[in-house]
Amino acid sequence: MRPRVWNNLDELYAGIFDGLTYSEIQDRAPEEFEQRQQNKLSYRYPRGESYLDVIARLDKMIHELERQRDPVLVVAHQGILRIVYAYMMGVEREKAPFVKIPLNTVIKLVRN
Repeated sequence: MRPRVWNNLDELYAGIFDGLTYSEIQDRAPEEFEQRQQNKLSYRYPRGESYLDVIARLDKMIHELERQRDPVLVVAHQGILRIVYAYMMGVEREKAPFVKIPLNTVIKLVRN
């Protein structure tokens, strides 16, 4: 198998909050934390990304995955895997940010 690196698989960029935990964001910017809680799909971090931005970023790569005939292993962060999994499983876009992706787990998707 040939490894291929896609920068599209980088985690959702949290802008000015990049590198902080959710707890630290809540302490430093409670209003921003609450806005994200209210609309996780379209909330965009200041100078960062939203899930909608990530969906747009992943669009071309997901279509490339669909064209593959050989098995593909995708290794990425949870947020990215939520989007890929939701798309492949037909989950509504609004529900994609809430898809449960367990850590340290291989999820096998098989085409029909």
